[in-house]
Amino acid sequence: MINQRPFRIFPAAALATGLLMAPLHADAETEDADPGDPPIEDLFKSELVFPQERGELQIASFPSYREGPEGSVVSVPIGIEYGITDAFQLEVEWDAYVDADGDSAEESGSGQGNFQLGLMYAMIDIAGSGFHVAAGAEYEIASGDQVFLENGNRADSQELYLIFAKDLAEASTSLVFVQVGVELQPDRREAATLVGALHDDPEIMGSEDDDDGALDPNVWFLNLGGYTPLGEAILSLELNLSEEEEERFVTPGISYQPGGGLELGLGVALGLTEEADDYQVIAKLLWEFED
Repeated sequence: MINQRPFRIFPAAALATGLLMAPLHADAETEDADPGDPPIEDLFKSELVFPQERGELQIASFPSYREGPEGSVVSVPIGIEYGITDAFQLEVEWDAYVDADGDSAEESGSGQGNFQLGLMYAMIDIAGSGFHVAAGAEYEIASGDQVFLENGNRADSQELYLIFAKDLAEASTSLVFVQVGVELQPDRREAATLVGALHDDPEIMGSEDDDDGALDPNVWFLNLGGYTPLGEAILSLELNLSEEEEERFVTPGISYQPGGGLELGLGVALGLTEEADDYQVIAKLLWEFED
């Protein structure tokens, strides 16, 4: 049977074409837009280059349902972002509730997920060019219930990333971006080896000389895409790639700001490999408060 998952990239390419063509029609709508106020605050599976401004507080949740080879998972994360300066923000995120329905009792259950701290520094509209750059770091504390820690790995992890973005229309109403980063898990091999021995699974255990498989402590990832207006809404598209085959997705989404600092959205991540989830449905509930 032909694997249909790679063909999911073609409808995504059609949406990408729309992102590139949209500025031809969007300029008339951006004349009165505030250059410092992007049309959306967050994407679904990628980091957006724009930080919170000084004194701004954002509270967000991205409830998700995912269905994949190992069962289904419902997750309700809660995140807070605060602008220390106009260029520097602090991030805190917690998986408040996670419910897994796996193929076995060991992979099923409900509880709380991990806790994450992050910092991001950004340079916006460098020299009036419409070009933006950001750098960020995140530290994930493996405080969650064991059933939800991938491969049973209870080790903390760090993530470092860079974001490059370019406006396609005035006031960042249309934009393309690239995010490249690495996840550092120095104790990952030891944790996976213990779990592999427990379940008598050599694929998890690997070997001491295995630097390319699932036990590699450093995992590179690449996200690229963009967004553009469609009436009062914003269409977004993300291509999420990783050294880990289970983390490869194409993610179209739609977002809307009804006012009052509220942002709503819905994204659907479609797995591109057999190891990835078949799909992930991701909702966006976001509130922004200013001093």
